[in-house]
Amino acid sequence: MCESKASFTVPILDDAMDEPDETFSVELGGDESGTATGTIVDDDAPPTLSVGSPTVVEGSTAQFPVTLSAPSAFTVTASYTTVSQTASAGSDFQPESGTVTFPPGTTAQTISVPVIADGANEGDETFGLAITAPQGATVGTPQAVATIKPSAAPAGGGPDQNPPEPPVIPLRPPQIDTVPPALGVSPPVQRNGVVEWTVSCPAGEQSCSGTVTVTTLRPVTGARASIAKKRKRKPKRANLGTTSYRLDGGQSKKVRVRINKRGRKLVLRRHNLPVKATFKTKDSSGNKSTRTQNFTLHEVAFRHN
Repeated sequence: MCESKASFTVPILDDAMDEPDETFSVELGGDESGTATGTIVDDDAPPTLSVGSPTVVEGSTAQFPVTLSAPSAFTVTASYTTVSQTASAGSDFQPESGTVTFPPGTTAQTISVPVIADGANEGDETFGLAITAPQGATVGTPQAVATIKPSAAPAGGGPDQNPPEPPVIPLRPPQIDTVPPALGVSPPVQRNGVVEWTVSCPAGEQSCSGTVTVTTLRPVTGARASIAKKRKRKPKRANLGTTSYRLDGGQSKKVRVRINKRGRKLVLRRHNLPVKATFKTKDSSGNKSTRTQNFTLHEVAFRHN
């Protein structure tokens, strides 16, 4: 008596990195007709973002250390702004706001705030740095506090002394955006021959624009591959559809790719087709980034298309 079913196990390794779901393929019989796809569902929580509280002297720069509790496979961002306390913005420190960005795998960054030397004879003063709107992480320290120590030089102003020097505001170098845009991409949704994502442009960017292209995960075998072989060219991954997108900073929108005729035929013939989506994005400063996402096209999404 022959058994019609059999099973086997594939060990999955655990890690502590927050990352997208991943897939792998198993081939049975040595050809693509016996290919199965396994999906590894990520179970790791996003890392925690924390900010340290520095102590500085008047006329220097407060360096706030910003850290993640663990590396992430995603780009992590958060907004920051300075907050007046006993020290006042504009007279004791230069007010600052912006976005701190952690590229994938990065766990440490620094936020710099210039501190003004006012020449006054006074005690310690403080101001805060508030962290809001995290993306890809949770906030463990929503606000850090910088302590400003008075300068050791005498304030002056007595009858036999020169008058105090006017306040010195450190000159800031021009800010040049060199950080690639960290496009947020949701898992794909398939229906009626269309693949749909929700994409997000970080709030710190002026705009994000680019294209998403869906291709087969591996080179396609068949008539076209035979022709390529005769011409001494390697078979290529099949292009199944592409579309463009443009978003303003902080905006989210739906992006859809309609799978072309060749793609529909491949899906219906093989029932499940491993594919790759490639998002190529450029920000308003010309910085470029590429993000890929592997998934499987399922026959059920094409039956009524």
